[in-house]
Amino acid sequence: MKQSHTEIIWNRFHLKLLNFIQGKLSDPSTAEDILQDVLIKIQTNLPSLKEETKIQSWIFQIARNAVTDYYRKQKKQINENFPGELEERENPENLMPEVADWLSEFIDDLPEKYRIAIIYSELEGRPQKEMAEELGISYANARARIQRGRKLLKNNLEQCCEFFTDQYGNVLDYRARYQSCNDCK
Repeated sequence: MKQSHTEIIWNRFHLKLLNFIQGKLSDPSTAEDILQDVLIKIQTNLPSLKEETKIQSWIFQIARNAVTDYYRKQKKQINENFPGELEERENPENLMPEVADWLSEFIDDLPEKYRIAIIYSELEGRPQKEMAEELGISYANARARIQRGRKLLKNNLEQCCEFFTDQYGNVLDYRARYQSCNDCK
């Protein structure tokens, strides 16, 4: 008996997809549910696939989108169950420009050696070796300053604001933890 395309795809990608989805979620049963949804989308949209050589990337893109949809639904449920808890924003998928506007205030609050390291590496995008040469420090020291600066910056941000991110670290939403924290409002 000849297998259908869907059965072949299922046999070939089932475990890879399940592991991929479980890596993005903490609940195994939810991962199984999402996997079933992915299989249905694959079966429904398989005739629209133009290049069979790209089937793996196409399948995993469907899985990524399904996980993203799951998190969007979760966020929507939180907003419906706790109205006013999270502010609605015009473009919840792209809050990085908004965060970047007030991020400089947090960077300015860092100790000087870490502030300089963050400015060189993160804002100016300069290589760590170049930073080390200009500051007259070892390459290992430059790397350590950047790592410590990132950690301090993250801690300062998380003390003031609660961030809601997707699996890639993109900021979907945020809120101030304290009324006195005006930097992220």
